[in-house]
Amino acid sequence: MILSKTRLYNSWQNMKSRCNNPNNPKYSYYGGRGISVCKEWMKSFKAFKEDMGERPEGMTLDRIDNDKNYEPSNCKWSTWSEQMKNRRDKLKTRSKYRHVTYNNRGRTKRWVAHTGRICGTNTTLGYYMTEEEAHEAVIYAGDFIEKGYYPRKGAK
Repeated sequence: MILSKTRLYNSWQNMKSRCNNPNNPKYSYYGGRGISVCKEWMKSFKAFKEDMGERPEGMTLDRIDNDKNYEPSNCKWSTWSEQMKNRRDKLKTRSKYRHVTYNNRGRTKRWVAHTGRICGTNTTLGYYMTEEEAHEAVIYAGDFIEKGYYPRKGAK
C-alpha cells in the first residue's frame, strides 16, 4: 500500500502542514499561534505511528489541550463531535449572559442575541451595540415565549 493513500499518513502530513506551512489555510490557528509538532513526529512518520497507532475509522487527530503542541502526551484520536466540544474559545465571542455572543466576523461586529433552543430552534433575535442590550432582547423574547406569543417548533 502506498503510504500517501493511508488515513494515518494524511493525518500526519496535515498536522505538520497546519503547524509549519504559512500557505496552509489553517496555519493561523496552529503554527501562527505557536502550536508546533514535537521533534520526533516532525522527523519520523514511524515515530508518529508507534505513538498514535492506526487511525480508527471515523476518528481524527485531536489535541487534549488546544493551547499545547502536537506530542504523544497531548494527542488522541477523537470523533468529530468530541472535537467540537474540545475547541478553544474564540477571543471575545463569549458573553457573561446566556444566549448572547459577539459576532466578530465580516462587517457586523456586534453583540448577537439568540433564543437558544427555547423554541426548539436557535433563532437570532438581533444585533446590538452592547452586550447588555443583547441580554435585554433575550429577556424580552423569553417573556414572549413564556406567554405563548412566540410559537415553539412544531406548535400549531
